[in-house]
Amino acid sequence: MRATPPQALRAGTTTVRATGAARRTAAAQCGRRAISSPSSASRTSPPPPLSPRQRQRQRQRQRQRPPIPPAAPTAAEVASLKAETAQRWRRIILTVAFASVTITGTIYGAGLKTQQEWKEEKRKVQEASADEKIAILHQHRADLERQRGEIEWKLAELRARIKADAEGADGSGSGDGAM
Repeated sequence: MRATPPQALRAGTTTVRATGAARRTAAAQCGRRAISSPSSASRTSPPPPLSPRQRQRQRQRQRQRPPIPPAAPTAAEVASLKAETAQRWRRIILTVAFASVTITGTIYGAGLKTQQEWKEEKRKVQEASADEKIAILHQHRADLERQRGEIEWKLAELRARIKADAEGADGSGSGDGAM
């Protein structure tokens, strides 16, 4: 017996050419019976005719079946995907490296500037005469007293708010009821 030419299996819009076992495997994956060749020994009698309702259900099932999966990618496609992936990773690595260098440089530069300012201030104090040192200390004291006044004002405000909250929680009825 001669081998039959490959038969076409259709699923949706995808057509696959297969022979023998491959045809049966592809048909089984789609949930269909393999299209047998005319010389097949298994074909003894034609299938019984289907009623209109059965034909309608069969068509609905055929429309719902997923298409045969696409063929495996070629070597060129695999190489292209690998190149794209490598390029993507290279881009990510370079972006992260550039960002980290920029951030590190910014922090290091700010630290250097702060150190330079401290050295300059220290040098001014050391080179200053006694009268200038006294003036610097008076200025420093005035700054500290100003900070102290701000902190005391904030503390008094906080205590007043706590006292008002405590009085409102006791149920004295002095709350404005806006909650």
